[in-house]
Amino acid sequence: MNKKKIWISVAAGVLFPIFCIGLFVLLQAVSLVEEHIVAKEEVPVQNLEEPLGQESEFVQLSDKKIYESDTLVCYEDRGFKKFQVEANRAEKGAEIAKAVKAFLPEDVGFYVMPIPKRIMFEEDYAPAQTAYVNYRNQLHAALQGVATLSDAYPSLSENGGQTLYFRTEDSWNMEGAYYGLRPFLSQVGIEVIAFDEYVKNENISQFKGNLMLEQIPPYVDLFAWEDDELVYYDLPAGKNLVKEISYEGNRQVIVKKPLLTLSSRNTSSVISGNVARAIVEGDARADNKNEEYLLLIGDSDAKLLIPYLKNYYKGVYFINISRKSGLESDLQTLIREYNVKDVLLAQDAEEFGKAGYFAAVSALVDARRTEEQEVVTDGNDIP
Repeated sequence: MNKKKIWISVAAGVLFPIFCIGLFVLLQAVSLVEEHIVAKEEVPVQNLEEPLGQESEFVQLSDKKIYESDTLVCYEDRGFKKFQVEANRAEKGAEIAKAVKAFLPEDVGFYVMPIPKRIMFEEDYAPAQTAYVNYRNQLHAALQGVATLSDAYPSLSENGGQTLYFRTEDSWNMEGAYYGLRPFLSQVGIEVIAFDEYVKNENISQFKGNLMLEQIPPYVDLFAWEDDELVYYDLPAGKNLVKEISYEGNRQVIVKKPLLTLSSRNTSSVISGNVARAIVEGDARADNKNEEYLLLIGDSDAKLLIPYLKNYYKGVYFINISRKSGLESDLQTLIREYNVKDVLLAQDAEEFGKAGYFAAVSALVDARRTEEQEVVTDGNDIP
C-alpha cells in the first residue's frame, strides 16, 4: 500500500510540471490569437459614403534596371512589356473595325480605343512613345469613314502616367481606366463625373500579376517586387450587379454576381476572366444615355472601363473579344433589344488586329472578306 502511495506521488510529481508547461503554451497561443484579432480590428475600414477627395500621390520609382530583353523590361520595383507592332497592324485593326461596322445600323455610333501600354510613360523609352504615336496616326487614317478613334493616351499622360498602371500586371489600373475613358465620354456627349466624386474601396488583399509568368533568367527575382494593390472606385449607392455568360462545350452557363468581386485577383475582379459575355446593370446618370445600353467589345484591360461606363448608361453589354460566342448571329438583335446607340471596341494597343486576339469577331471579318471576294468575282464577269 505504501508502495502504491509512493508511486502515485512520483507520478503526480512528474505530470504536474508537464501540465503546467502545457497550460503555459496554451495561454501563449490564445494570447497570440487575441493579438492577431485585435490587429485586424485596428485596420481602418474605408467609409464607403466618404468621397475620395484627391487623386493619387506621386510615387518615386526606381531607376535601377535589372533585366531587359526584346520583349520585357524589369526594374527593381516594376516591369513592363515593350510596344511592338507590325508595319501593317493599323490596317489589320481597321479591317476588324470595318467588319463590325458592316453589321451596325446607320444610327449607331462606333468608336475604337487602342489602350496604351505602360512603357509609353517610362522616361527611358521615348522610342516606344514615338512608335505608338505613329501607330495611332496610321490607325486614325485607316478608320476614316468607319469609326471614330478614341485616343486615351493624352488623358493618361496628363493625369499621372506611370501611377495609372500596375507594376506587376501589364495593364492600367482602375484609376488609369477612369482617365483613359474620359475622351470617349466627351465624344459621345456625356458630362464626365469628376474623380473626387467617386468612393475608394481598397481591398486588404494584394496580388502579383501576369508578368510573373514571363520567361526570365533565374537571377532575376521578380517576386521581390511589392505586390500590386486591388483598388477600385465607384459612386455612392452605385449598382454592382452583372450576369456573366460562359460556355462549357456547347452548354451555356449563366452566373449572376457582383460586378466588383474584391476577393478575386487582378483584372478578374471586374468580371471573371473566362466569360464570353456579360450584361451589367447601369446607374443611368447621363440624361442623354439613360435609356440606352453601351455595347463594349474588348479584352481584359477594357473590362476595367465597365465600372465607370455603367454609371452613365442604363447598362453595358460586354463581349469578350478573345472568345467566340456567336456574335455574328445575334449582333443586330442585341443592338435592337438593348437599344444600343454607342459601340466601343477597346483593346490593348499591341493586340488590336493581332491574329488570335479577336476570336469573337473573326466570323464577322470572314463574312466581310467573303462578300468582298464575291463582289470582285461578279465584277470580273461583266463583259
